Amino acid sequence: MRSSGFVFIIGALLYIVLSFSPLSHCLSKEADASNSASVDYSLPNNEDLLISEVVANYQWSQGPSPEDVAQDSFKESSVFVRKLIFERYTIKQGDTLWSIARDNKVSVNTIIGTNKMSDKRVIVGKEIRIPNQNGIMYELKGMDSLQLICKKYKTDVKAVMEINSLNENPSGLSPGKSIFLPGAKPIIKIEEKKIVNKSRFAYRESKKRQMFILPVSCVVTSPFGYRGREFHSGIDLRAGVGRRVVASADGQVIYSGYMGGYGKLVIIRHSNGFTTRYAHNSANLIQEGTYVRQNQVIALAGMTGHSTGPHVHFEIRKNGIPQNPMHYVY
Repeated sequence: MRSSGFVFIIGALLYIVLSFSPLSHCLSKEADASNSASVDYSLPNNEDLLISEVVANYQWSQGPSPEDVAQDSFKESSVFVRKLIFERYTIKQGDTLWSIARDNKVSVNTIIGTNKMSDKRVIVGKEIRIPNQNGIMYELKGMDSLQLICKKYKTDVKAVMEINSLNENPSGLSPGKSIFLPGAKPIIKIEEKKIVNKSRFAYRESKKRQMFILPVSCVVTSPFGYRGREFHSGIDLRAGVGRRVVASADGQVIYSGYMGGYGKLVIIRHSNGFTTRYAHNSANLIQEGTYVRQNQVIALAGMTGHSTGPHVHFEIRKNGIPQNPMHYVY
């Protein structure tokens, strides 16, 4: 009896001491915290959310910072890319590449580059493929190297390998196989040096130079040459939206479509290595391959592409090199 009473007294004293100790206080705080809030560490079902974004939302009580954990997560997978998904779309009456691109949240270049289009014209009833991200399809050729392809189209090798499920050694890619290049844009080449049979055209010439006319009779708002650090390869002519644009000289249309900052563009090839360009049109009224005469209407003025207002950007090139149009027009 005496020993059991002694044990009881010792136990009571230990309980009192532990109740007021710092260790007990910390344990109770940790228990309260765990009961008051729970942290969900499961990844959301969203392929667009980067691992680093998820980690940033975690509440770390100790250990490495969220930034360190994000870096560690990316060491295992070299690059994060979205899963590539294509949708098939049949072009309807009234569709344009711009409306299709807008509705699908991709660029016009992406639609062109994934459907091997040679220009910006749409054909009603034609079925096209639309990816869920910007990029182009590239068909491999015999001597192609994946590294050189990615360098040429300014895209990431690892991203290309992952999105196309390629092996670590892509050297065995077979010619004719098509791969998707995320973020790439199609490269458009326009042949300007092909010799045209002079007998098909009639030109007004002087002893010293080829003679052209302005595509619209109006004020030059921006001259040829350098504007600060930028080189202006033509002249800008004031023209309201819808004003008629005419051919500067007889020739053959070698391009009629949309091209980057030029917007809607018409290029005409003339004799003696000359070409002319008519840019920012609201509408092109002539098709590629058509022969036109000087002063024939070929487009309507506008402000498509990189343009701060409606005007006609007019260029004259000799063997592909921009010339000052004011040296040639009369």
